[in-house]
Amino acid sequence: CSECHIYEYHLTEDEVCTCCAGTKYPQSCILDYSTDVAALLIDKVKLMPEKVQQLNPLLGCELEYQCEPQASLQARVVLIKHLSDFVRFKSDSSLNAGGFEVVTRPAMASEHCTMLKPVFENFPKALYRNDKTGMHIHVDRKALTPLLLARLVDFMSNAENAKFITLIGERPLMAYCRQDTTRGFGYILQRGEISRGSERNVTLNLCKTPTVEFRIFLTPLLYSTFCKNIQF
Repeated sequence: CSECHIYEYHLTEDEVCTCCAGTKYPQSCILDYSTDVAALLIDKVKLMPEKVQQLNPLLGCELEYQCEPQASLQARVVLIKHLSDFVRFKSDSSLNAGGFEVVTRPAMASEHCTMLKPVFENFPKALYRNDKTGMHIHVDRKALTPLLLARLVDFMSNAENAKFITLIGERPLMAYCRQDTTRGFGYILQRGEISRGSERNVTLNLCKTPTVEFRIFLTPLLYSTFCKNIQF
């Protein structure tokens, strides 16, 4: 261990042991699922003029990864070294023991791509994905006009777009992300912009007050895939 110098067979150069990691990298701990990462890191968000935000809306990403329990902490330490106050880690009931969710603070798409590039260039080998791991992207509602939001709902709910959506998302529609074809262009006009009583596990989740959430993506292992998802 680079801190206490006690030998552990699985540590590589410059890594810290389980005992030291919590002290040296307190940001590497796994927070409760209910933790509001945006509120926790709000002082780190780069504020922009309103016109700029409308053209470049703030996004927030959630990336779910599976990991064996014995390798989880070291994987989080590697990530936090690169990402510092850009992310926090959260628990999720859909993940196995050792798995965690990487949650970013609000930022423009360009900042997400800049911050995550070194992570994917040296991606922790212990992290993997399966049919339960997804990447969710939140878009700031303030940057969406009612007309644009209605168009988004119509596009993401249209059965004719299902094949294209699964191609872009790189995973089939499923229980965690189904396409509600009963929604259309008039859905927002009829029910209002926030539908807290509606289903959240759909292609475009409208249940949250500050954001709309795209849930179609498989968690990326490559930088090019991450950027593709952000750009979409």
